[in-house]
Amino acid sequence: MLALATAGCSRPATPPPPPRSAVGADTVRGIVAVTGADPQWRITLTTAGGVVHDVRSAGGSATSLDELKGADHLEVTLLGDVTAGPGELPGARGFRMTGFVVRAADGADAMDGILVREPSGYGLRLMDGTTLPIAALPKPLTGQVGARIFWVGPTDLLPAAYGVLRARAPLRPPGR
Repeated sequence: MLALATAGCSRPATPPPPPRSAVGADTVRGIVAVTGADPQWRITLTTAGGVVHDVRSAGGSATSLDELKGADHLEVTLLGDVTAGPGELPGARGFRMTGFVVRAADGADAMDGILVREPSGYGLRLMDGTTLPIAALPKPLTGQVGARIFWVGPTDLLPAAYGVLRARAPLRPPGR
């Protein structure tokens, strides 16, 4: 899922999470871990302080656990609510996720957004609506316009790392 390339030394701006009122009362930041195999896989998030959260999707959430599954080993901010009781995993706290934002990959700042096609080329549309122009898009991403991706490094160079969190929606034939 990660592709490596040479990147510059400048750090990209990290988009802010959506307003708390829109996503739940709590946020927690840490490293995502996906364990197990279908259909028994689980997602946990471990904070810098060692607190483990057993992550579940809140009912009706626009962000699925499948998207978070694509963030395995990445640092993210989860949006949602810490549940009243412990998680299903021993020693873990429960967390009902309504969304997430990728923050870092291997300690390097990351951006999270939708890959868009602009008149002048490609861009990365962040959660706040800002679109950053992408000067050098890796070849595997050229067919992923509309996909949710993460990008590490400045957008005027090839990324140090990138990945697809949610693939673009498949095209449907007209009339269906």
